Amino acid sequence: MPLGKITGFKRDEERLIVIMEHQVVTCVDPLKSQQLLDIGIGGLVQLFNVKNHTFVTSSSGIRQVFEMIPPLSPPPITISKNPEKWSCIVCAQMNFPSKSVCQSCSHTRKQGPMYKDFRHYKLKHVPRQPFQRLAQWMCRKCRFRDNFCFHNKCTNCGERAE
Repeated sequence: MPLGKITGFKRDEERLIVIMEHQVVTCVDPLKSQQLLDIGIGGLVQLFNVKNHTFVTSSSGIRQVFEMIPPLSPPPITISKNPEKWSCIVCAQMNFPSKSVCQSCSHTRKQGPMYKDFRHYKLKHVPRQPFQRLAQWMCRKCRFRDNFCFHNKCTNCGERAE
């Protein structure tokens, strides 16, 4: 039998009458009728081996089908404290709603990584700077050498620098 939703129940002598969306089924077996009552009104069921398409017996099968709940969509991301402004997808510059082009990078609202491939954007080549150590000084009292220039006391003994 096709999948059906239980909309109601009736008792008739020793039988349970199950009212479904498109048909009415009479349950003869007490164990199967208890199983249908446990599923309850609003439950989706599929019945197997039903005699004459109306009688559920001990040889019939009942399968409860659970409805899939669609996942919730994520909340909209608002970066700005002012909801009227819009954020550029490319450079994240906050722009006024009257502007359709970003003030910083000149991209429109509909341009950006979600609309284009990154390979179309030119990347700026920034040369690497060599690593430079900060200037250090040596304490006259304890001869500790790893005192940085922004310290005016020795980090080892606490002696003031001159």
